[in-house]
Amino acid sequence: MSVNPVDVIATRYRRRGVVHKGTLQPEFDGEILRADVRGRSGQRVRRVIDLDFYPVDVIHAVAEESQRCRLCPGNPEYTYQDAKKYPSHVPLLLLTAYRVNLGILLIIPLSDSVPMPGRRVRYTGDHRRFWAMASETSESRGTGLTAVSRNRSIGVNDRIRVGVIGCGIRGRGDLMAAVHRWDKELNVEIVAVCDVWRQRREDAAAMARDWYGREPKQYVSYREVMEMADVDAVIIASPDHVHTLHLEAAARTGKHAYCEKPLAKDMDGLRRAVDAVKESGIIVQVGTQWRSLPALTGAREVIRAGTLGSIARIEQYFNDPRPYWYPRLKEARAEDVDWAEFLHDRPDRPFDPWVFTGWMGHREFSDGAVPGYGSHFIDLVQYFTGAGAPESCVCLGGTYVWRDEYSFTSPDTVQAVWHYREGFQVSYSTCFCNDSGDTFRVFGSSAMMNLDDWFRFGSSPEFYATTAGAGKPDGAGHA
Repeated sequence: MSVNPVDVIATRYRRRGVVHKGTLQPEFDGEILRADVRGRSGQRVRRVIDLDFYPVDVIHAVAEESQRCRLCPGNPEYTYQDAKKYPSHVPLLLLTAYRVNLGILLIIPLSDSVPMPGRRVRYTGDHRRFWAMASETSESRGTGLTAVSRNRSIGVNDRIRVGVIGCGIRGRGDLMAAVHRWDKELNVEIVAVCDVWRQRREDAAAMARDWYGREPKQYVSYREVMEMADVDAVIIASPDHVHTLHLEAAARTGKHAYCEKPLAKDMDGLRRAVDAVKESGIIVQVGTQWRSLPALTGAREVIRAGTLGSIARIEQYFNDPRPYWYPRLKEARAEDVDWAEFLHDRPDRPFDPWVFTGWMGHREFSDGAVPGYGSHFIDLVQYFTGAGAPESCVCLGGTYVWRDEYSFTSPDTVQAVWHYREGFQVSYSTCFCNDSGDTFRVFGSSAMMNLDDWFRFGSSPEFYATTAGAGKPDGAGHA
C-alpha cells in the first residue's frame, strides 16, 4: 500500500538539528514500512537513510484522532523542524525507525483513506459497544481498572450523561473541554457540576449551558451527583485526599469514572475504592495519559525489542522555577465555600483561603511533586518495562527555597529512588527553584535512550540514543 509523499527530517543522534530535509515515499505492507528518501534534487541520500541500513522493525504509534478543521484540508504541508507548527488537533502517525547509532523521526499526517496498524477508529454507533471498546483498550491508554460488566444498560440511542466533581483548573479547564470536543460525535452531555466553591461551580455550569443549551444541575456535595439516576459517568477532579472517596461512591452507585491522578493518598482508601470497582464492574480510567503519547509509545517498543540491552536505570529530573501550587492561589470568601465538605475527615479549623486554594502545597491534602508529577513518570516505568510493583523505595525532600507566609508543607525539592525486583533502579527528582536540567533517560547495557525533549515538543518530539560509553569525551554530545 502506498502512502502519499510527505516531508521528513532525519536527525542523527549526535547532532541536534536537521541533517537533511527530503521527501518520503513509504510503502507499507501491513507490518513493515519500507522507505526511500530522496533529496529535493532527486538524489538518494545514502548517508542518512539507505534501505541497507534500515532496521527490520518499525515502531509505530498513533496520536489521538480528530476531525480535520477547515485550516487543515487534506494532508497539510508543514515543516517538521518545529513540531509545534502542527496544530494539536491534526491526527498524526509517528513512526520511529530505530538503530543504536541512528535515530530517525518520521511524522505522517493521517488521512481517512489510509488504514494503519493500531489506529483508533472513531466511534459513532452503539453506546454499549463504546463501553466495551473502552474496556478493551484501557490498558494501552493508561486505565488503571477495567470493567467486566455494567449495572445500567445504555440504549443504542441514549445520550451518555456525565457529572463533573471538582470544577477547578483540571475539571473545568481541561476535562470538561475535552468532553465537549467529542460530545456531538459520541452523544455525550455534561448534566451536572459539583464543587464546594460557588464561583467555580457557577463558572462550570455556565460553560455547560453555553454548550448544550440547558442548565446543568449544580451541587456542593459529591453525594448529590451520585444520587442522580440518569448520570452514567463521572469525572473526578477533586483534591487528592478525596479521590478514593469519590471513586468508591461512583462504584457503589454504578457510575463509570475518570479519576485524576494521583489515585490515592492512603492505602486504606485505595483498597476500598479498588474493591468497590471490582465488585461493581464499572469502567475506570486514571489520568496518567503520558503513555498515550506517540513518542512514548514508540519508546516503549524500542525498549521491549531489547535495543537498549538490559535496563539498569531509568531517571527523570523535572524542574520548575516555583512550585505549581502558587499560581492556584486565589482570593476566596468563607461564605462561598463549603469548608467542611472540603476538609472531609481532616481536622476542623477556621477557614483559610490559602489552604483552600493552595491545597496542593499542603501535605494534609496532597504530597506534592512525587505524586503530582512523578506519578506520570512511574506509570511510564511500568509501561516501558512491564515490571511489577517496586520492591523498595526511599524518598527525601524538604522546603528549602519557598519559605514564606503561606507555610506550605509539600517539599519544593525532592528525590525518590525505587528498586525493582526485576533488577533495575528508578530515580525521580524535582527542584522548584529553576527550570534547568530537565532530563528523561533510560540506561541499558547496549545503549542509552534520551527522551529529554519529549515534553517540550508535545506529541511529536525527537528522541536520541547513544551507544554504551557515550558519556566519554569521544562519545559526548547525546544531543
